[in-house]
Amino acid sequence: MIRLHIDKATTFLPLSLAKGTLQQRLQKAKALNLKFYDDLQYEYVKREVKPSAFKRVLKETAGSKIRIDLFDMTSAEFSKAAMAIRILANEKIKGFSFYLPFNPVTGKIPQKAQFTFLTETQKFFNAILNPKFLTRKIAVINKHPDPSKKALAFYSQKLEGSAVLKKEDLQEFLLDKKADEKINILQILRYALIEEKALQQAAYDIDKHIEKKEHLKFVNKNYDLTPCRYDEKLALLNETLAKTMKEARAKNARK
Repeated sequence: MIRLHIDKATTFLPLSLAKGTLQQRLQKAKALNLKFYDDLQYEYVKREVKPSAFKRVLKETAGSKIRIDLFDMTSAEFSKAAMAIRILANEKIKGFSFYLPFNPVTGKIPQKAQFTFLTETQKFFNAILNPKFLTRKIAVINKHPDPSKKALAFYSQKLEGSAVLKKEDLQEFLLDKKADEKINILQILRYALIEEKALQQAAYDIDKHIEKKEHLKFVNKNYDLTPCRYDEKLALLNETLAKTMKEARAKNARK
């Protein structure tokens, strides 16, 4: 059975730099992403940047110990920029991989690609500043591989975007699971939703920052997150998690 392990030194920022409340860390992640954008502007020549320069600036912003690899996305199954955890052959997670659009003639990254890769770098900064998110996810995948896949499918159907999460659907999904499995799954659903909300909120700030720096205006973009009901969904997940943990503690106390 596959058991993934995380090389924390090359995947997360040290706790001394990732301290603070969740909201403080997410704010810091957003600030770092905007700093990366600003610093990268100096590297463009004729509206293109060398992959080596992109990687250097990203590492300088994130911290030199974080492992980062770049790949031309035309050699991968991606329609646009993407970020993924980097898994080695020995099943160790060591940093992150970015799949970016390279100019097939010059081998450089066009400046216009920033409209998609800044979303991926935001995910990256969120990840390195919030190690609990990935650590919990990997722990659940290692211990409950099949339920983890079902949890991700449940997330896509019932939580992602404007999907509606009903209490009875959540209860039915958790019905046949043990207490520790319920707690782990509820945590990864909760973390995934927090990440999605943070990413959507950051999108507005990223666009406004670009508009100011490049003297342009994004039109027909909707930043209204009301239909997603993030707070309502999180409240239900938190309530269910608290109840599950309370019941588990009471059961253990009776043993």
